[in-house]
This record gives sequence, C-alpha cells and structure tokens, in this order.
Amino acid sequence: MIDGRAEIDPHSETWQAIRAHIAIAIDANRRICETPETPMAETENARGALSVLRGLLKLGGDDVAKH
Repeated sequence: MIDGRAEIDPHSETWQAIRAHIAIAIDANRRICETPETPMAETENARGALSVLRGLLKLGGDDVAKH
C-alpha cells in the first residue's frame, strides 16, 4: 500500500482482464459522445463515464492519452 492506496500490479492477469473491459466501455462511451443525435443528458453521462474509466486506467499506470 502506498499512502493508504492499494497498489495495482499492471502485469497481473486480473488487471489485464479489467483493462480489456474498460477499453470496451471507453470505446462505447466515446461513440455516444461522437454521435450528434445523442441527447445532451446522455452525452454528459458518457463524458462522466469516460473520465472515471480513464481514471481507473491511470491507477494501473496506463497511458490514458491513448484512450
């Protein structure tokens, strides 16, 4: 544990599986944001989800700029 935070082993199989699911969710939410016909409330929800998902990747040490 570092400063009261749990450490994530970015090479563990569990993290790799979680990371794959996060990547799928990021793609789905990105498509929602890029679709002009999407209602504003849904777009805002997708933007919030993207922020959270990218934060999770950052915890694992991933380069969130590529997501």
